[in-house]
Amino acid sequence: MEVFQTQKPRFFSSLFHRESFSWANLIIKASVYLSVIFTPLFFLTATPGVFDFNKSLLFCILTLIGVMAWLGQMVFQKKVNFRRSFLDVPVVVFGLIYLVVTLFSKNWYVSLAGVTNYYHHTFILVMFFVLFYFLVVNNFRSLKEIVKLVVAFLVSSALVGLVALLQMFKVYVFLSDTTKTQGFNLLFNSALVLGIFMAVVLPLMLGFLMFVKKPLPRFLLALGCLIDFAVLFLLDMNLVWYTVIGGLFVFLIFLTLKSRELESRWVILPTILLVLSAVLIFVDVPSLTDISLSEDVVLSQQTTWSVATSTLKSSPLFGIGPELFDRALALHRPIAFNNTDLWNLSFIKGSSEFLQILITTGTLATIVLLFLLVRFGIKLLRQAIKDRSEAFTWMLRSTLFTAWAMLFAVGFFYPYCFILSFTLWLLIALGVCTVTENKEETIKTQPTGASGFMSSIIFSLVVVLGLVFLYVAGTVWLAENHYVRGSRALAQSDYQTAEKQFNRAIELNDRESAYHFALAQSLVTEIQILASDQNFSDATKFNQLVTQALISLNDGLSLDKTDAMAYQNFISIYSGLDQLVPSVYSDLSGIFDQWIEHDKNNPLAYIEAGDNSVLMGQAIAASITEDNKDQAAELTEQSKQAYAKAQTYYQKAAELKTDYAVAEFKHEVVYELLGDPSKATTGLEALATRYPDVVDIKYELGQLYLAADKKDQAKQMFVDVLNISPNHANAAYQLGEIILAEGDRDGAITLFKRIYDNNPNNATIKQKLQDLGVTL
Repeated sequence: MEVFQTQKPRFFSSLFHRESFSWANLIIKASVYLSVIFTPLFFLTATPGVFDFNKSLLFCILTLIGVMAWLGQMVFQKKVNFRRSFLDVPVVVFGLIYLVVTLFSKNWYVSLAGVTNYYHHTFILVMFFVLFYFLVVNNFRSLKEIVKLVVAFLVSSALVGLVALLQMFKVYVFLSDTTKTQGFNLLFNSALVLGIFMAVVLPLMLGFLMFVKKPLPRFLLALGCLIDFAVLFLLDMNLVWYTVIGGLFVFLIFLTLKSRELESRWVILPTILLVLSAVLIFVDVPSLTDISLSEDVVLSQQTTWSVATSTLKSSPLFGIGPELFDRALALHRPIAFNNTDLWNLSFIKGSSEFLQILITTGTLATIVLLFLLVRFGIKLLRQAIKDRSEAFTWMLRSTLFTAWAMLFAVGFFYPYCFILSFTLWLLIALGVCTVTENKEETIKTQPTGASGFMSSIIFSLVVVLGLVFLYVAGTVWLAENHYVRGSRALAQSDYQTAEKQFNRAIELNDRESAYHFALAQSLVTEIQILASDQNFSDATKFNQLVTQALISLNDGLSLDKTDAMAYQNFISIYSGLDQLVPSVYSDLSGIFDQWIEHDKNNPLAYIEAGDNSVLMGQAIAASITEDNKDQAAELTEQSKQAYAKAQTYYQKAAELKTDYAVAEFKHEVVYELLGDPSKATTGLEALATRYPDVVDIKYELGQLYLAADKKDQAKQMFVDVLNISPNHANAAYQLGEIILAEGDRDGAITLFKRIYDNNPNNATIKQKLQDLGVTL
């Protein structure tokens, strides 16, 4: 028995040391290789976030598997084996600051988990980037391992370029309708992102092409370079060309430093590409092909900088919160932005990556991140310049620095998406691996009980947290999938299926306001259809649908009361019930005020608030009866107050946006509702001079002239309207009535016939033509 007891631990100890150790290494390496190869390639159309959500989820799962294997290896060995590097402290400090910033966020859930198709600034993703960095640095130590990882990345990049190239020539690789466009690529729904990614990869491919000697790898690398440059050529985007030129210039500087050790022909190739790229900036390539790619709509640097300065005045240390740029833009929208063509659009990203980080995470996180990046760049640059090792090692360091420098520079002019952030962290990890080579940089502990106990505790904690993450991530993915199914069913008017799918999405993830608003929209649309069905008489079902819609709307709004877009969505959907739910507009008054509170410089908010006040005034005026004079006087005063409030809103909108004809027009029209048509006429006459091509101004002015029995002036206004908009039915009808009264029967029939041709179902115009003896 004693022999058995003494031999058993030896057997299991040997088993763990041999079997588990090798399996752990295999799992670690496989997880990193799979991440590097498949993260750029992976996408799914089963979720609204086709690219970033699925890529980031795959990346997190693979990184988690690798980290668990790494920690498990240390547990079985009962010792810590950790490779020190010059970036360890900055990376850890950055992660800790990011945690604090997330805790102080205006919406911690969005900062923690993100919103649809926008995840790379979330706390979860940043932590996984940090874990990925340490996983690579600690487990890819030899030059051979580093090279293999770079090659894996180049293979993946070449496939990205090949698919993009085929798509541009309408050779569609995938079956989904979503992918059957020239602009589709595997990285992101942006041609510019594709261009930046391929530009960053180019120096790596060139470096390996120059130093690899075997014919087959050299041929494949040459093919990869050709595909890469062909994609860049067809994209033909200035920012991409500037990035390529800058990268090739830096690469040529490195080649110059090694000119004595290199064959001159290899220096010629990047020189030719540099010159060619500079020339192609001035060539309009799209005009030479039938390739049509949509351009990114991005905020200007001036607008983003203005938002940054205003945000930092209110929250300098921690910003507004990761992923909350849209809130910052709403709160600190510069008035000058309202005079741009993009003023009525919502943006979840700023004009550049580093301004984005400054706005959302504040000065502390931004300073630490920039320190981390600059320290890495300086260290790798010095190592490459002073490198006395063999040429291949020098090439690897210099090309990694060049690719990193290109992506770092782009960060000042363009916002990243997940794949660009992933590429940046991968380049940093690989660069650190090439710099940290000697074994003295490794911290090792002896296999003691204390170290084994601590590593076991950490491993157990990571396993538990990992399982929680996998469960939550899985439910979120399923919720997104149900949301997509519901959206497709809603588009096909299958309301029962849509509502079932949206409800399922909410059950899985009730923190996502988009699901609640989508359910409400589906219910409201169904309500509107039932209300228009004269054969529908089930009042109970109708009221149940109305109640469910209102509950969904309030649930969606309650999830984020700091988001101006949530109020806008609430109002847009709720307004669909205006003819079905009593006092719906009076209920919206407070919502409009809250929208304006979170979006103070948005003219659209004031315009819609003004429209709401006008409708309230009209509803009050319609309820006035002559039975109770005191009540009638009180209601009349209330309606006037509503109209006056509307004018205040319209005036504010006009102040926020120069030459905002709609706001100025509505401001003057309200005078008619206030019982002063002459003042409305005077104001509209001035506006008609300022805005001679605005149809609404001329038509309303014509109506006022007609009401004042100024038929000649009214006639001229309606003629002007039809000159601008020949199919304006109301203007044609009014003009037809005027000239009919003047005795021009044929001219009137011509105008009425024009209305009928455009809308044969118009019962009024049908009757009018029949009364004039026209056979239809």
